[in-house]
Amino acid sequence: GIAMLCLFFLTLAPWGVRNWVRVGTPVLTSTEGGWSLWLGLHPDPQGFGYGNFNGVAQVHERLEAQHGKIHPFGVQAHRILMKESREEIVRDPKRFLRLAMVKMGWFFNVFDGEDYRLGTRYNLPAGLVVTFGFLGLILGVRRSDAGLPIYSLLYFTAIAAVIYGIPRFRIPLEPVLMLLGVIGLREIGGMTPRAKNAWAAVACALVLMNVALALGADCARDSIKGLLEHTVGYREHFTG
Repeated sequence: GIAMLCLFFLTLAPWGVRNWVRVGTPVLTSTEGGWSLWLGLHPDPQGFGYGNFNGVAQVHERLEAQHGKIHPFGVQAHRILMKESREEIVRDPKRFLRLAMVKMGWFFNVFDGEDYRLGTRYNLPAGLVVTFGFLGLILGVRRSDAGLPIYSLLYFTAIAAVIYGIPRFRIPLEPVLMLLGVIGLREIGGMTPRAKNAWAAVACALVLMNVALALGADCARDSIKGLLEHTVGYREHFTG
């Protein structure tokens, strides 16, 4: 874990130093981080993945009124929006946590089958990848060779929860989920007969659950929305 973190920061360090020299602040990736965090706190009413263009335009107008001519994605806007977003999180941490749960739901959303012309709202291949990936996470957590995929899963999930989460951002993670799924199945294969039978039954149940979700996609999607409404107040933020 420590080696992975060191490698991560060493990879970004040259870019961060370059930004520090050029713009006066150690930006590790890009100056759009302020907007990304702001959009994560102010999503479009249709949901994450829809551009809140009206909100962006209004904020840009406000920034220019307060600070003069300002590049919408420049360093000054980045600093201001990062500061405002942090202050908003501190003022209302409960709202931030509710939105984080919704963002994780959107990140692992597999009800996008119609986008791929699958004939159902439920994306069965993606559903199998996600569910067996988490099965591998549970079964492989004690394996030393599963550290890299597990940390990758936790990292991408944390980024989605804090900043922004949509299925498209899950694409780099899907090979990791597949690898975790394989690790989980290998773990089942190496268990004692009794444990193997129990976990094999769990794996079969996951397959049947995914098939059932594909057959009853509309009902399942509405039920999940209802659950989110009762737990995190989904309708307070979204209409879609």
